[in-house]
Amino acid sequence: MYRKTILLVDPEVQRRAQIRYTLALHGYFVLEAACVGDAKTIWSAPEISIDLVIRDTDGDGSVEWPEWRPCVPLLLLSQFSQSQVESGSDDFWSLPFDPERLLLQVAWALRSARGGST
Repeated sequence: MYRKTILLVDPEVQRRAQIRYTLALHGYFVLEAACVGDAKTIWSAPEISIDLVIRDTDGDGSVEWPEWRPCVPLLLLSQFSQSQVESGSDDFWSLPFDPERLLLQVAWALRSARGGST
């Protein structure tokens, strides 16, 4: 069975580790990047197929994200409320980290990217 690959972009090592652990425990393959530059390097590798990106906002609520592959869903982590985050993501959740909500939103984003098929 094909394992979905998730690119996790977050400068906080401990939070990345928590998210990676939760996702890996549920069968996802997680690639980590501490910043957008690192993510771009991973993203550019032709042998890597990314199914979903989870990334931290830039601390100011900004969600700027290069349009490298616009068909790949983007989930945002933020300490801001949803009304404070600009549009541009497929979904959003506020910190602190909640494993159950993470898994629900990842499943939703991946299902939505496939056009709702299971």
